[in-house]
Amino acid sequence: MVYHGQRRRRSANRTDPVGLNWCDRVEEAGRLCEVGGNGFSGSKTRIVEHVSELERLANTVHSNPTWRLLLRPRQKLQMEPRYEVWKGNGETILYAPYKYENIYFFEGQLDDITMHTFFSRHWFKSVYLAIAYVIVTNVLQRFMENRKPLNIRPLLILWNGSLAVFSILGTWRFGTEFFHLIFNRPWPDSICFSVDPYQPAAFWACMFAFSKIAEFGDTMFLVLRKRPVIFLHWYHHAVVLVLSWHSAVELTAAGRWFIFMNYLVHSIMYTYYAVTSIGYRLPKLISMTVTALQTTQMLIGVAISVIVLYLKLNGQLCQQSYDNLAICFAIYTSFLVLFSNFFNKAYLVRRPKPSSKLYADELELFGGSLDIESSIGRGGFSDIYGAVYDNLHVAMKVPRAHNCEISKFHEVLQELQREASIMAALEHRNVVKFHGICYDRVHPVMSAISAGSSLGQITRKLLLLEESAVVPLRVAYSWCRQVTAAMEFISHTHVHGDLKADNVLVKEEVCFCFLSLDSHTEDCPDDFSLWTEPVCPLCQKCSLAFLTLKICDFGTAFPASRAGETRKEISGTESFMAPEVKNEKKCSEKSDVYAYGCMVMEIDKVCQKLESLSPTFSLPSSDDLKFLPLGSVEVVKSCLKNEPHERPSFSQLHRFFTNGSVTSNVEKIEAEDLDLNKRTGSLKATDKTSSGTQKFENGSREKQEHYWTLQGQIHEVATKHTPFKIKKSSE
Repeated sequence: MVYHGQRRRRSANRTDPVGLNWCDRVEEAGRLCEVGGNGFSGSKTRIVEHVSELERLANTVHSNPTWRLLLRPRQKLQMEPRYEVWKGNGETILYAPYKYENIYFFEGQLDDITMHTFFSRHWFKSVYLAIAYVIVTNVLQRFMENRKPLNIRPLLILWNGSLAVFSILGTWRFGTEFFHLIFNRPWPDSICFSVDPYQPAAFWACMFAFSKIAEFGDTMFLVLRKRPVIFLHWYHHAVVLVLSWHSAVELTAAGRWFIFMNYLVHSIMYTYYAVTSIGYRLPKLISMTVTALQTTQMLIGVAISVIVLYLKLNGQLCQQSYDNLAICFAIYTSFLVLFSNFFNKAYLVRRPKPSSKLYADELELFGGSLDIESSIGRGGFSDIYGAVYDNLHVAMKVPRAHNCEISKFHEVLQELQREASIMAALEHRNVVKFHGICYDRVHPVMSAISAGSSLGQITRKLLLLEESAVVPLRVAYSWCRQVTAAMEFISHTHVHGDLKADNVLVKEEVCFCFLSLDSHTEDCPDDFSLWTEPVCPLCQKCSLAFLTLKICDFGTAFPASRAGETRKEISGTESFMAPEVKNEKKCSEKSDVYAYGCMVMEIDKVCQKLESLSPTFSLPSSDDLKFLPLGSVEVVKSCLKNEPHERPSFSQLHRFFTNGSVTSNVEKIEAEDLDLNKRTGSLKATDKTSSGTQKFENGSREKQEHYWTLQGQIHEVATKHTPFKIKKSSE
């Protein structure tokens, strides 16, 4: 492969001065020779003969109408050679000679021959690097899933600023050679002849290829800060690395355009990122311009690939192989489609605002369809509606009409946006997933994942249970563990301020078949199977032991950095307020811990006793505490201490509920429960008369008495393995 795309031309065409064949006439008038041996270390000298022939040929070319369109007005063909040849590593490179006026010391440190040898031998390793990049990104995302985002803003500012400076320098130095070719030579030279390997342009081309590895850091910053990483982002980074290294092997001539455009766009983009990472809010027009430049870059890349193919098919010498040309065309076409789609969704598509009628047939929200269903709840100043957003069940928080008057609209909107920003920053399995926010002058709307029920609704339904049906240990244990896991994650960055069972949503549809056990026939399973199986065999809904809980309602939440400050207004549920909240208007993580202790009691059928607590918020009686699901009386007592510094943190509570010893003992005692259930269940299966009903009730009471005996055993285990020790002084 000597000259990529070279074809033998007919002798008739060689005498035709029109078109692209004039370079052959130049070759007839001048010869290229090499001085200094094998061409690796010697200089090259152009020996020009028949100068008069060259001048005549130049005048002929400039008089041709076709070339007048390709050259600047009154531009004269210069006497410098159109291209020179560099041979090495089995490659023959056609390049356009250009000598920089100033060469800085670092631009001369890179040995171009060594770099060409490096890329020739190791370019395929870029594929391995790209695959490793994708794998590491996914693994790191899973690692950060249940962890708080890292506060690395100073590093982010330094990173974006460094890449901005690098891109600006690359645009300046590489653009010098680029614009020289554009304005002083026929424009096909810029896409057919490579950069001079002995000049700084080659240095910046190599730096461009290596910078694609460094730009993987962009993704790492997104993942560590728990920002979304879309497909376009990681696909673009991975594929560009492979393309740039493959092109570096043969010093692809069209890469001159790709490199310069990338330097130019990145100099603007990283400057924009650096400014925004400092904290300045720039107009939307700037981000729109950056995306438009990126899309234009992809369009030019596709166009240049088509032009190079046309020139090669017509016999023009072009420094680009057909393999590399096919790769460039495929990649830039995919980029053009993806960036165009992104630009269209981000800036061009008008998102219709919600109708003034709440029950609109269909709303377009964030590019998807939204079907509003029925009301599922009511908050302090908003109503909660069930909806289906792109086949996903969600909950919509809609401020009431009197809160959406024109005079109060901006205040309501600001409060809604504040809550949305908090929810968007919290990504955890047991925290509601925020989808977006939209509004018009009537109905601001917030959308978050939810199913139809809350933990508060479930506990109220459990009050309908007869004494014969007791919530198993696994159910209460699972609920407490999930809530502590979510609150431990939230407490690192925020204070919730209104933790209660009604603000804990349930993802799945809940089975309540156990509420009507008397109607079961002999073919129905025993009541304990409704707790221990993931899916109820009767209604095919999720059993209580396998529910996924999600903390919601961050309307009263605020940053943890402001914990302990005296607040102007305190909002929330009075029955769950800690003494310092009600008396001093000071909220902190320990206030949420107090509310958590109240919620644990609420879960176990004593929520009605919370209303009878004295204003001094004294501890509940021992009769109340005997119903605790895990027997962990000391845990709840410590959560309900009057002094905040005497309460445990959510990290300590989370360690307690994930303690392996406690878990294993719960499972052991549950097994004894199941053995007892088999005995009592046999009474139900053999009895169809009133006397049989009496036997079943007696058997259930026997099971309940044994249950409370087991609770005492769990209490001993829980007390023994309580991991936290509360100090008298503040933590």
